[in-house]
Amino acid sequence: MTSKRRLQRVELGGFPAFKLGTPSPFADLYYSVMEMSWTTFIALASALFVAINLVFGAIYAALPGAIANAAPGSLLDGFYFSVDTLGTVGYGSMYPATHAGHAIASLEILIGLFFSATMTGLIFARFARPRTSLEFSNVAV
Repeated sequence: MTSKRRLQRVELGGFPAFKLGTPSPFADLYYSVMEMSWTTFIALASALFVAINLVFGAIYAALPGAIANAAPGSLLDGFYFSVDTLGTVGYGSMYPATHAGHAIASLEILIGLFFSATMTGLIFARFARPRTSLEFSNVAV
């Protein structure tokens, strides 16, 4: 994490004052993501992908008839439909059947585009980041 310390507002003898507090874990999220190991990064990205799909899958399951050819109330069908939508794979036998289904799918597509763009940018930045190295020579120049 970074060494940034945030200011916290406190009362000191009835007067407002500020003191240095502990750094927020989200103070520099980009730096934290860039510094984590590849396995942690991939695990975090995968967990975020599954979490987004579970949330939207639960929303689809809670809206009866929102997805054509899906079992009513089926979280599994909602999850699979959400994976298709988030990944912009395209619809097969299941597709939005109501206005609410279309609205939720549209929101999920937008979130999926942002998610894909963010992950692509982070992966590129991690690969393109220069690494320091020090080499020794037997001959002084």
